[in-house]
Amino acid sequence: MSWRYDKNVLGYTSNLSALDFSDAAVRLVYPSVWFRVGIHGGLPEPEFKIHKGKVNKNNYIEWILRGSTGWVSVAFDGNRLVIEAFVCASTKGGKPIKILRAALRDRQKDGTGSDADAQTPLNSFLNGDPAFSRLPLPGVHIAEISIYSWDPDTLLPGIDQPGTVGHFIADPDYYTFAHPFDWTQYFQFWKEAVHLNLAPWQRGKPMHGVPRHFLTEAAKLAKEIGYDALDEVATWTNVADFFLKMGYRFTFGEHHLIYQYMMKIMEERFPKFSLYQQAWLVVLQNVPIAFIPDALRLNLPGHPELLLRWSTTSTNQNWVRMDLALSDRWKALNGPRLDQVSLVDQRLHDLLHQL
Repeated sequence: MSWRYDKNVLGYTSNLSALDFSDAAVRLVYPSVWFRVGIHGGLPEPEFKIHKGKVNKNNYIEWILRGSTGWVSVAFDGNRLVIEAFVCASTKGGKPIKILRAALRDRQKDGTGSDADAQTPLNSFLNGDPAFSRLPLPGVHIAEISIYSWDPDTLLPGIDQPGTVGHFIADPDYYTFAHPFDWTQYFQFWKEAVHLNLAPWQRGKPMHGVPRHFLTEAAKLAKEIGYDALDEVATWTNVADFFLKMGYRFTFGEHHLIYQYMMKIMEERFPKFSLYQQAWLVVLQNVPIAFIPDALRLNLPGHPELLLRWSTTSTNQNWVRMDLALSDRWKALNGPRLDQVSLVDQRLHDLLHQL
């Protein structure tokens, strides 16, 4: 069974358009996900749908694979492939539970100066800023990867209910950038999140083996269809640590310097903190500086006003990107990257380079 891209249906085309999407689903989705949705012994006959995108007027296509206890959706808009898995609600009238969201997105339209050009029906994120989203060389082919999975047996209570610690962990930005900012509520939830030892944005524990399998197979698949590199946005420092272990490196050298110095501070001042607890310290640096206790500030020595901030926020496109080389052309770029763009406060920039 082969599912192919139809150029007459979609408004975009990219290297991803060459995929056989049934083969991609089999390769990218870990066996335990198929087991959870009740699909065994090969793929069932899919339901095929054509949707009108909400972001723009272009279409996207979707294949739905139904099992005895859930389903898998494989959607494509010519530029972004999104695979999601759901298990059926355990009670009548309950909501289905999402256990997987994995994606590959072609970055050919990023950094053009137009956010609208970088948006497609399955990608509402803004990636048009040439300062932060431009590709390092003309003609290179990069696919952005993202992977989230949640063990349905470990989901936090209240993740969709504002005003609960579960919602705070699942969406800290909702509280960090709230107007007015409520420090009392924020710090109480923050302390509970540190105690629970779950990562920021983590609705439940990841399904064992799912992220690593997806990253490994996606790298193979992307190389086969002509990509020079995979890249991803490292949401927090715990994610960066995971991707470093998978062979990725920071796209911008300044982000690497900030990460290195953050880890130095963690080792010296918070040696008993787990990677997840360290990430919550990083989250804390994004609240108004006046609220952050001195003992919890991640700043350079002698400069309490210069906080080390992780750049992945909802307020701009200055995201922490990391990449994995797939071609010789991309490997040739693996020299110093410190002069690519000025990403931080100039004084912080200068001090970091002196360390």
